[in-house]
Amino acid sequence: MYLLVKSKFVIHPKETDEIKKWILCSMGKKWRTWKGSLKTRAYDSSKSVDEIVAQQTKDDNRLDPTQFKKLVTRWFTPEFQSTCDAKRSSRSKMNEPHVTGTKSFTRLSHEEAMNNNGVHPTREELYIKPHTRKDGTIVDAEGAKVVVMYIYVGMSLIISTDNELAEFLGSVPISNSKHPKIVLYNCNHEKKNRK
Repeated sequence: MYLLVKSKFVIHPKETDEIKKWILCSMGKKWRTWKGSLKTRAYDSSKSVDEIVAQQTKDDNRLDPTQFKKLVTRWFTPEFQSTCDAKRSSRSKMNEPHVTGTKSFTRLSHEEAMNNNGVHPTREELYIKPHTRKDGTIVDAEGAKVVVMYIYVGMSLIISTDNELAEFLGSVPISNSKHPKIVLYNCNHEKKNRK
């Protein structure tokens, strides 16, 4: 596989063991991502292995039927199912879930800088972005408290003591809502929605 990459790309300035390792790791990650997207798109426990293979190989000419059948057969094994159940359970216990999927913080920072005239986000902004859904809600109550704290530190709020901060955090309506929205006021008394 590495020879195929070398035949299609020029490695500049020169090939080193570090570059080769990086290329192989990158290929492995892309392969895992591809298999994951296939499972998301194709897996249906109510269908048989042959039905899934027939449907997907008809719709996607990039799939080799023999290889794909081996992959689908593996999805139905008890060992694979127990691994999926364990991972699903582990994800449900996350203290601070995020909504950016497999996007790395480096890539997120770069994208934010491109959207902000080359200015990279602060550490606080880099925390807030992956913990905020597209509709502006924070992923959970714990994340909302951290976001409020970051906003408090980053803005000049009308809160001057730790007791007032504790009172403010206690008054944020996050305990009754699964997806809280936070409304803050800065010193100019302008409403600042932090969804």
